Amino acid sequence: MGRTRTNRLTFVEIPKNIKFNYSFGDEIDVKITAARSFSLSGQICK
Repeated sequence: MGRTRTNRLTFVEIPKNIKFNYSFGDEIDVKITAARSFSLSGQICK
């Protein structure tokens, strides 16, 4: 979970087969798959 520049919540599911070497505060590229009123859902871009 994170936030966009405009403070919208963004939820991203991280697949088990991806080696995830990021820590809090790092920026990652996400492809948005669903937009709702107060939040976004997406997946990690490879």
